[in-house]
Amino acid sequence: MQSESPEASSTPPPTLPRHERHRLECLLRERLVRCGWRDDIRAHCLDILEKNKGTGSEIDKVVRDAIPIARARVPDNVKAELLKEIEGALKGQNKAEQ
Repeated sequence: MQSESPEASSTPPPTLPRHERHRLECLLRERLVRCGWRDDIRAHCLDILEKNKGTGSEIDKVVRDAIPIARARVPDNVKAELLKEIEGALKGQNKAEQ
């Protein structure tokens, strides 16, 4: 006998208003630029393009190779700050709904 998956029985995840998501996206973008992540990933993408020049699949190769590296290179302090901001926004939203 199979049990229900946790996703099927749980409530949907909370969502934030569009303006709050936009604020968090701007904060993330700013922090990534400030810590040098953006320049690092840009240089990595240019290296991939240079190595695959003339193969006709440069963009696919950049996307395939860069995304996992870009995700892994997000500094822990940036992740922690954004998580704290998200939690605060959700708590604020819950208080407003009550």
